[in-house]
Amino acid sequence: MRIQCKDCGYKARISHSVPMGENPGDIRDLYCQCMDVECGHTFVMKLAFSHTINPPAQSHEQMLLQRLRRLPPAEQQRLFDEASKALSL
Repeated sequence: MRIQCKDCGYKARISHSVPMGENPGDIRDLYCQCMDVECGHTFVMKLAFSHTINPPAQSHEQMLLQRLRRLPPAEQQRLFDEASKALSL
């Protein structure tokens, strides 16, 4: 992804990004700095998800299982315990 400085048009780098809202994949603040030493402009841009063109190759369930398998066993057990409590209410 290429970012350009709003002031001078030179390339800028993203120093870090911060997720905004409940879903971190939907919108992020990008903290940027112009790479032209004579400009040095620092600024924040927003990056937003618009829409899906092709759905993921895997189902949501498959992706969730892969993520769960990557968690340490203790964290997996904690999630299952919390799910069991929620289902028994």
